[in-house]
Amino acid sequence: MICRLATFAFLFCGFSNICWSQTIEVSLRSKALHRGKPIYFNDNFVALLKNDGRIVTFGTGEAEDFKQLSGSFRSLDPSELRAQLRREFGKDYEVSGSGQYLVVHPVGQRDRWTERFEELYRSMLHYFSVRGFSTRPPEFPFIAIVFPTQMIYQKYLRDQKVKIGLDSLGYYDQTSNRVHLYDVTGGQNQNSGWHLNESTVIHEAAHQTAFNIGIHRRYGDDPIWIVEGIGTMFEAKGVWNSRWFKSLGDRINRKQLENYRETVTQSASLQILQQQILSNGLFDQQPKLAYAHAWALTFYLTEKEPVKFAEFLRRIRRRKAFLKYPLKERLADFQQVFGNDLQMFDARFQRFMATLR
Repeated sequence: MICRLATFAFLFCGFSNICWSQTIEVSLRSKALHRGKPIYFNDNFVALLKNDGRIVTFGTGEAEDFKQLSGSFRSLDPSELRAQLRREFGKDYEVSGSGQYLVVHPVGQRDRWTERFEELYRSMLHYFSVRGFSTRPPEFPFIAIVFPTQMIYQKYLRDQKVKIGLDSLGYYDQTSNRVHLYDVTGGQNQNSGWHLNESTVIHEAAHQTAFNIGIHRRYGDDPIWIVEGIGTMFEAKGVWNSRWFKSLGDRINRKQLENYRETVTQSASLQILQQQILSNGLFDQQPKLAYAHAWALTFYLTEKEPVKFAEFLRRIRRRKAFLKYPLKERLADFQQVFGNDLQMFDARFQRFMATLR
């Protein structure tokens, strides 16, 4: 079935339910050709999920032709994806696989990266499961890209037009579903900078895992305090390695606890809580405070109210894809789960934080 632009929207809307689980091929006026499963559509905007896990979006006015392909949508298997990554990154990199992960890394560095990512994935699944969080199997293999130097990493950011600071150590990209980072040690096995590699891997792998096992949605508008709260929470060894480090003290992110006590006063705590619930603005205005408070709030909910927190995450997950999360709905959802009295909630939260040592 091939259609012209004039009937594109009509036919797209007319697909049967089974079509939305199948692959379509769309050609754009720019001559780009995309194949994937439609995951969202309105009069102006289309989103396709490609079989390597990437999401591509385009305006309906950009589409020239499309057709439905035979067979149901399926993700590339690891061997197919490995071959694709080798073509993409060339002879200076190897692609190593271990379970859920495919890691693109400089030649000869498999042992430095692959098992670390895989171990983190297993640990995160364990952490969520024992606390009653509902998860689902990932639809795609996870991809992590390790660049050998900061210069090469920064060039990649510029080439890809990534909107993130060039001084970043790494990032997880929801659109490509990939983690990107560079080796702070420059390939040296013994280097005081390795802990920066480790903390970057942990934080970004936590994002990647959470967005792929159903904790967050890649094409939702999840509050940043939840996303970054979980990311910073996993930086503590008692969270990312909870099988071996089991005490409450092991689960505390010491850096974020210090930042919390430095930036969040008792008198301002309720106001900060309200700001975090209602919007993402604090992350632009006062990032140190925002990250510290996000960690503290997420840690409190995970430790003291995990059943309600899991319910809250499910409520957010049920929201429609690609739609903004209005502040009134953010507040209503929070109060529906945790109660209308935010002052009482904040008092419980503050009492818990005061006990941490």
